[in-house]
Amino acid sequence: MLRFCPACGDRLLQGRLVKFCTNCGQDLNKLSAAENDAEPYSSDNLETRHIRQSSHAVNQKKTEAAHASQSGPESQSDDYYSIVLKTCGNKERLVKRLSKVLSRSLTATQLAVALVPCVILYKSKETAIQAVRGILDEEQLHYAVIKGDFEFVIPHSETGPPLATLDDELRDLLGNVPAGLWLGEKIQVIIPAVEHQGNFGTLVATERALYLISKAYSDQPWLIIPFFSLADVALSNHRYGEIDLIYKQYGCDEFLRIDDGEQLARLYEYLKAALAK
Repeated sequence: MLRFCPACGDRLLQGRLVKFCTNCGQDLNKLSAAENDAEPYSSDNLETRHIRQSSHAVNQKKTEAAHASQSGPESQSDDYYSIVLKTCGNKERLVKRLSKVLSRSLTATQLAVALVPCVILYKSKETAIQAVRGILDEEQLHYAVIKGDFEFVIPHSETGPPLATLDDELRDLLGNVPAGLWLGEKIQVIIPAVEHQGNFGTLVATERALYLISKAYSDQPWLIIPFFSLADVALSNHRYGEIDLIYKQYGCDEFLRIDDGEQLARLYEYLKAALAK
């Protein structure tokens, strides 16, 4: 597995789902194939090959040393922050705005936005992420800021449902969506069967958003409802088993239907508490 991008030398995220360099946007599969495409050994190219390999080794050591000096000692890793973008809204406008503040090309920014959820900014100082956060907030996009190191795993809170207690189908469902979808958040509540506006699927509540996972959604098999977009929730007076989602945007109300009364009550209480914070 590549540790540094062969194109730009930037340190790469470690994970099987990482296919593009987050700095330059190059396709890592193609670059890796090119790196492994060995030339046949012959008396004509042995010396050239040896020089090239030696040069590559020296350059890699220099790159590692540079990254080590930038990152500082391990004890200072918490001084760095990453931003995981989870919704993108108007892609064209977002790419133009982000390309003005990110140290990468317009093409690389386009690739990153196209791969949402993605790490749009990796291990930068707090002052460096403010410009990106400002743009994302103005665009009303859902994102997460992660302090220090992180892993591509399914996170859950201590009070949330232990993943080991979920059945195989639910674990597979959570594991098959992009790993970046959960980065920076912890799963608090899982409702296996829920109806949302006529679509049936599974609901996952984190401390910052509702995630509805269903094959019924056309563009992608998940829908994110950030808590910042909700004004309130209410139990329906006319339809049993429904929670009304009342958005801050006037006239934009939706419902969630949950047949299990205990699960309905647990989700309602959790949402009321989360929105009150």
